[in-house]
Amino acid sequence: MKSKVDTTFIYDRYQKGVDWHNKNSLYSTTDKCHAFFNGDQWRYVESGDETLPQYNFIQPVCEHKIAMVAMNNMEIVYSSENTGPMRQYFVEACEQLNKLARQKWEQKKWDAKSWDVIKQACIAGDAYVYFYNANLDFDIIDRTNIYLSDEQQADIQKQKYIIIEERRFVDDIKKEAKETGVDESDIINILDDDDTDTQPDNVKGNEKDGKCLSLLYICKKKDGIYFSRSTKTVVYQPETKVDGLKYYPIASLLWSTVRGSARGVGEVEYLIPNQIMTNKLLARRDINLKMVGFAKPVYLTDGVSNPEDIDKVGAKIGVKGPTVQRAQDAFGYINPAPIPAAASELQSEIVTMSRDLANAGDSATGNVNPEKASGAAIIAVRDQQAISTTPNVAAYKQFVEDIAIIWLDVWTAYNPDGLSVAFEEDGEEVSDVIPPEILAELSANIRIDISPVNPYSKYASKQFVENLMGNPVFQDTDKLQEYHDLLPDDGIIPKGKIQDIIDARREAEAQMMQTPPQIQPEMMQGGLNELPEM
Repeated sequence: MKSKVDTTFIYDRYQKGVDWHNKNSLYSTTDKCHAFFNGDQWRYVESGDETLPQYNFIQPVCEHKIAMVAMNNMEIVYSSENTGPMRQYFVEACEQLNKLARQKWEQKKWDAKSWDVIKQACIAGDAYVYFYNANLDFDIIDRTNIYLSDEQQADIQKQKYIIIEERRFVDDIKKEAKETGVDESDIINILDDDDTDTQPDNVKGNEKDGKCLSLLYICKKKDGIYFSRSTKTVVYQPETKVDGLKYYPIASLLWSTVRGSARGVGEVEYLIPNQIMTNKLLARRDINLKMVGFAKPVYLTDGVSNPEDIDKVGAKIGVKGPTVQRAQDAFGYINPAPIPAAASELQSEIVTMSRDLANAGDSATGNVNPEKASGAAIIAVRDQQAISTTPNVAAYKQFVEDIAIIWLDVWTAYNPDGLSVAFEEDGEEVSDVIPPEILAELSANIRIDISPVNPYSKYASKQFVENLMGNPVFQDTDKLQEYHDLLPDDGIIPKGKIQDIIDARREAEAQMMQTPPQIQPEMMQGGLNELPEM
């Protein structure tokens, strides 16, 4: 007999996380929220062959709020807080990092991927992104597949360890185990399994053969961040430290925080009871309409000669029998019963009030005639209705700021010999290297510039630019700086663009002060005798 193989310490910690998830219904609640958003709202209801009706108001509410948050362009801006004679080098390094950050944001398609992250957070409550190499490639992690050492601590960087659950092919795991020097006697214990209880409902029982549980274990010690991987019984990647890495390469987005919890709560969970009541009222109205909403034929079973033709259009109905003196004595109709309006009114009230209380009513979702209002007026109405999403936008901004911190940490850790940067400027390839000592000593302040993106915002932005350029303030660099300092950080135009204009002007002025005036060639054509008298 084969003896029972002991589980790894990583699996034991993972199992504690699974118990916590089950105790707090994290798996079932997350599945339920996604099902209701996607329109699968009659799950687990026995209805025979009949498809039950529904009014899915949860999806448009969520899509509106997702758009209100995602339609804010974020730009990462690094600035140096270093002082002393080397400050200019740190400033130049930050300028290079800003270009690199814009390049990486575009390469990794973050403008599109951010919608997926925000959608997950809005529906279920929280979402996570894990950056797994020096190239800043990443995976979006479902909330049910991440396990925290402290489920009461919302700050990822304060966790003692983090476990990410994966389902990987056994062949790939065995290959990695051999490469890392795992003993053959342990490798034979890496077997495929069907343990998918912690996976989403659409994955359970629908997985290809040859996969098994794989756990990525990340822990923070005094001297840095360590990584290891384990199956249920074998640690196939021994604990490995990434020199120079100070932060977990994981960023979290919580839609709405919960007191004393590391997890967030989304829009769907608290709308589910109203959605269920709406669907039940609709189904009852539908059934009631089918039962009593239309006239029904009634007849004497012995008084109608051809009852099989009653439901046929245009068919003749024959009546018979000694007691039948008129057709009405053998055949007639029951008039439809009046359908009470209370059910319809209650259903409409639930839908309307649910949307309004979620600040996703008609005016907020864009049901405004643009021909009857200016772009600025529409934006004012929309912004007033979008006050409830302000904390969500702030959370998204913090999420991007966390990404910026991780990127800088990864660049520093994975480039001990200096960070190579390459850009295209004016059609030419420009390359440079940020020295490792500059990266190591850089004290960077991180700012996230926000600019809303939608048709009305673009129109308002154009008006803003035209008005600013026509304003005398725009011609005076010092006054323009004062104007810039008074602008809100989340205005129509990112403050960084105005600051770029100011910096370019001052740099041009400084160069003019350092360069002596030169006599133009056309002034010298007449010779020295024709120079103006002094």
